[in-house]
Amino acid sequence: MQEEMTPAMTQSAKDEVSTDVASNSFEALAELIRSDPANSAKFQRAVSQISNTFGKTVAVDWACKTQLDSTMPLPTILDFVADEMGEDAPRSLFKDILNNASNGLLLPIARFWRFLCEGNHEYQQSRERISSDIRNFVPIYFRFVIPPTQAINLLKPGKIVGQDAERIQISRMHDYLQSELKPDPEWARVIAQSRLPSTEARRRVEQTEGECGWVDRALELGRLSMMDPLSGEVLNASDGIIAYGRCLYRFDGVEPFFMVTGGPWNAPQGLYLSRSRIVLTFGGEWTGRLRGKELANVLAAYLRARAVRAAAPIGERTKFTLYMPPTNNFAHHHWNFQTGLERAIRLRRVDALAAVRYSGTEFFGSVQDLFPELHDVRIERPRRENVVDPAETPSGGLPLPSAGFYIPRSLTDRIVSYMRGRPRPRMDVTEPRDIPRPAGAPLLWLALRVRGRAWVEQEAGFIEIINRIGEAHSDAMFLLDGFSFPVGEDSSSQDWTEAVALLHGLAERIRTASHYPDRVLNLVGNTMRESVLWAAEVSLYLAPYGTTQHKVGWFSSAPGLVYAPPVFTERQLLQSPGFAAAEISTLPRIVFGTPAVATASVGPARVRKPSNADVSLDPQFVAETLAQMLEDSLASRDRLRVAHV
Repeated sequence: MQEEMTPAMTQSAKDEVSTDVASNSFEALAELIRSDPANSAKFQRAVSQISNTFGKTVAVDWACKTQLDSTMPLPTILDFVADEMGEDAPRSLFKDILNNASNGLLLPIARFWRFLCEGNHEYQQSRERISSDIRNFVPIYFRFVIPPTQAINLLKPGKIVGQDAERIQISRMHDYLQSELKPDPEWARVIAQSRLPSTEARRRVEQTEGECGWVDRALELGRLSMMDPLSGEVLNASDGIIAYGRCLYRFDGVEPFFMVTGGPWNAPQGLYLSRSRIVLTFGGEWTGRLRGKELANVLAAYLRARAVRAAAPIGERTKFTLYMPPTNNFAHHHWNFQTGLERAIRLRRVDALAAVRYSGTEFFGSVQDLFPELHDVRIERPRRENVVDPAETPSGGLPLPSAGFYIPRSLTDRIVSYMRGRPRPRMDVTEPRDIPRPAGAPLLWLALRVRGRAWVEQEAGFIEIINRIGEAHSDAMFLLDGFSFPVGEDSSSQDWTEAVALLHGLAERIRTASHYPDRVLNLVGNTMRESVLWAAEVSLYLAPYGTTQHKVGWFSSAPGLVYAPPVFTERQLLQSPGFAAAEISTLPRIVFGTPAVATASVGPARVRKPSNADVSLDPQFVAETLAQMLEDSLASRDRLRVAHV
């Protein structure tokens, strides 16, 4: 079977793929995909090149022809066509290929999935190992051969067709979810007593922390529970994995069903009934995790894991491995993962942890240094991984995500305190204590940006801001921020080498061209330690919407001016993490720019996405607005000082 599936292809032919694509000869690329159906990374790059050069229609036509000319399913081709044309198109276009594969190539997959769905665990003795040459076809089985037959929103069920209307305990499930999708009572009191930036922020925090409450209850009870939608009985999870940042837990009810989580804070999204192939959603904002490719990938990860090793036995009460997935974005690391650890510590649930497992970049330092309360918990640092399977380490119990949305002041104080006590990482970085400043002197944070959501006039604009405010306030100091290196292990920064060079050059041009270069500090290329320390002292900031704003807005209570592409609405921004997640934050002022065409100095084609569009803003308007915000802030501070006297 291996020879039939993967005909030989020379290395030189593979190396020539990009040349062939550029010359509108796709045969070499087709041969590459046929020879290695799992070669999705190369395919994605190549098909993107086809789309950019010849248009999306040409790319789809070529992909369809390549699949039709093949005698077996090509996973990367089918996924691409489905993404562009919808799930039904591949099933109808390639029906014969999929049917034939179901009776041959995919038969072992179908047989093993039936074993898994028996619900009596006899498959553990009779499981059939899925050979390595078939494992890559597992998502095809779930996406195109046995896709879900129906999706039902349990909180707004509407009309349910067929016999499922009688089988599913809709009313009982609805009431159960209403009671379960809430924050832990003690944590709800913490939120109620917190100072949040706005009413919208409070509403958003209460909603999202309610969606994280299932993790807290599992740690408290020593088990993960869910109601069986067919019997109404509350059951404990018997198995689970975390795959591609999403969790999947198995419950052995009337028929085996799976709970699936999704989104940055791993909110429960719904259930998948394995025999009936019914999806029951919880009405969350990430229900797409229960459709098409997303659901197929996580089910495939589970099947592949169980084809290699049996599930670890789960007792009536178990311990958990808290997992922090790798990310190249410091904001998710802090906002979605460190928050889960902080909450577990404050709720005194650390004793329920067998281990904390994390890989990837340590933006703020190691877990054990930042959270000394975990001194008795095993810390695991595997290589970057996509699937976490407790069967690999049975003593770890079920895996749980370190999931959160709300950044309490205690976590902010923890990070700032740790950075103050940490030694200087390099001699060429500058921190606040290096530059004596008069008490109350204005300190402005000006955030630079490239690669999308950039202010195209930022060079002229920042010079105007520095000159205007520098003239009015002889003691004012200006920070030019752009990129900060991680404090601990770093596996992310290599992707930003070109951007860092652009940002550093931009910052230096602004500094030297301003009237007050001695009062301008270029922070580009420092570490997160110095960024956190400076952010804690700023008087006012200017930043684009997104991660660049989070770096200052989450560590400062200073007012800010945030600009964004007009594709967003003010309501969306008010509920976004940059404006709503951190207790310490002050609600910034919003200004919407005019979409602008990217220039060579502002980064790659990512800006073609409307939400990442570069924007044009009048430099004089921005400078005047920021200057007035500073005057208002200083006046408010002086009034407060007089009132205290």
